[in-house]
Amino acid sequence: MRCFAMTLTNPLISVIIPAANSESTIIRALDSIRIFEKNLDARVEAIVLVNNSTDNTYHLASSYSSNANRQVRVFHCAGGRSHARNVGLSYAKGRIGIFLDSDDELTPIYLQEVLTKKTQILNNHTPLYCKAVHVFDETGRRTEPIELPSPKRLCIENPFVIETVAFSLSDVRFRFDEQLVFCEDWKFWALNFMNSSFLPSNVEGVRVHITGNNSMRAVKSLLKSEALVRADLFQIKKSFAPKRDLIRLILFPQLDPSPEELGKLNESFGFLFKISCFLNSFFPTAYLIKKLLQKKLDNVTY
Repeated sequence: MRCFAMTLTNPLISVIIPAANSESTIIRALDSIRIFEKNLDARVEAIVLVNNSTDNTYHLASSYSSNANRQVRVFHCAGGRSHARNVGLSYAKGRIGIFLDSDDELTPIYLQEVLTKKTQILNNHTPLYCKAVHVFDETGRRTEPIELPSPKRLCIENPFVIETVAFSLSDVRFRFDEQLVFCEDWKFWALNFMNSSFLPSNVEGVRVHITGNNSMRAVKSLLKSEALVRADLFQIKKSFAPKRDLIRLILFPQLDPSPEELGKLNESFGFLFKISCFLNSFFPTAYLIKKLLQKKLDNVTY
């Protein structure tokens, strides 16, 4: 594993950035942390994990790191996003961790919020999360801010608020499941923080940029992963309530699952999943379910 680094002696915050073919966005992501170069109390380091890139991501990040005022460490690692995050956790020297996608930006006000609430994050073992996110399309136009859904809807649609969570690195006991391509963060948050209290923040935490590169195959894999990870989580803690998400159970047989994957959902969800399989085997309802899946694929934005 190659490394290029300008090392910060005693960082407080480690921002972990997996980067695969991110030459067009990695500098923007690093620039979003740059304001803290002038704040001696901030002590923020960026850890860039360049994984499976065929472009100039590594060269650009390394050149950025060569400026002594920019505390950036760059690692070249094999494997996917989960492996890159695990490597970042291993090399993080800070006490507070934040994950950032290489095509997104942290906001200065959020990093300031983390500094303000560092005692609660570290001493009370209370992760901080943002309730405000802005999404930008490919033209740079900002869409409407994403509102935090109700707890009931959140539990059904997505059991975690995963944007810009700031957490104590000493609280991490379990690493990312490197066998998962999607929803690996759900399992990570569940295993490490299922019994924690969370500290909400009303500031805008991250600027998410939509690339529009999701293929139909990738979206179907995402939907399949959501159901499979929910099955795992339901075995860990029943209160994740995946049984109420009937739409995903009904769609699952349309996502080309393997016999092992079908068995996993049957084991976790039992009778409800048997009903789903029956509906998919009956032509009129199977046709309607296929149309529902296509509508869901067409409506996915990020």
